Amino acid sequence: MMKLALFFLSCTVLAGLIAAQDFGMIGVDVADMMPVTQVGPDEKPSHGVCFIEPDLVCDTIGALIAYTGANNCISCVCGEDFGVICCRDRPYPVVADPDKCSLYLDPVSCHYKRHPRCKPYCAVTGWYYTNLGDLIDF
Repeated sequence: MMKLALFFLSCTVLAGLIAAQDFGMIGVDVADMMPVTQVGPDEKPSHGVCFIEPDLVCDTIGALIAYTGANNCISCVCGEDFGVICCRDRPYPVVADPDKCSLYLDPVSCHYKRHPRCKPYCAVTGWYYTNLGDLIDF
């Protein structure tokens, strides 16, 4: 019984780290985040949540830009207004019970991983991403 209680406690505490729905964008100002869209599990997008990088400018629309921020697994491109749009390389999973599921971004593979003991709560039920339409193709 004690092991079961510790299991639920560890899943709940770890889940609290992402409960604010920052989509793994630590260090990105919420004001710079672009709108987030949710799609079903069979519609996995090619990129994740995006944001505008206010500290970078560019001169060739559509050109890839090197991201110099602290976060890994981010690709950036020059937008139509010569501002830089950056997106996570992978979409953020929607999980069955986000209050009990702990996700973290593996900086080597750029895939979101879950705590191995929280599997029932971490069933992927969809994906979060920013719909850029025809603006950018990563």
